[in-house]
Amino acid sequence: MSEINISPQENEAVEINNSRRSKKSLIIIGIIAIVAIALIWFFIDKKQENDRIAYLDELEQYHNTMNDVRMEIIDAAALGEEMMNEYAYVWSTTIYDDMVEVDGQYYFDFSEAIWAQQAVFEEEGTMGEMEAYIESVDTMMDDLNNPPAEFKDEYDLFLETYLVFNEFADLAISPEGSLTSLTKKEIL
Repeated sequence: MSEINISPQENEAVEINNSRRSKKSLIIIGIIAIVAIALIWFFIDKKQENDRIAYLDELEQYHNTMNDVRMEIIDAAALGEEMMNEYAYVWSTTIYDDMVEVDGQYYFDFSEAIWAQQAVFEEEGTMGEMEAYIESVDTMMDDLNNPPAEFKDEYDLFLETYLVFNEFADLAISPEGSLTSLTKKEIL
């Protein structure tokens, strides 16, 4: 085999070439690293932004559900008040006038008169409407069971209102107690 003789100048040229390649490689690796870091930062920032938007959407949805429950309770309370007023009229008229007319028939016993009024509410669909309100509010309250921290205090107050609403709605469907206790029940 023959040996290759490299002159010092050629050797120096090869070293300079290697040095340039090394610098170019370092520059390319540096650029790739900077681009990779920038991309990672961009995607992390984008994910955080998407998470923040999703959380704000959840808060808005929770708030909207609370408003929907409020409106259902108000509507149900108005219907319940009409029913309770009718029960109170039937009850008091039977007691004080010794009779009352319900749906074209006369009743002399307030319990029978109340049952007759319940039957009227059933036939008219009022009872079903009240039951639908109750079911709707119950379902929406289930959706509110785990409030975000921002709504914890409001939820606690809301829960108290819901419990009072349930008591009131139950009386509208099936009145009990005395005439005085029936007319003293209030919601909200």
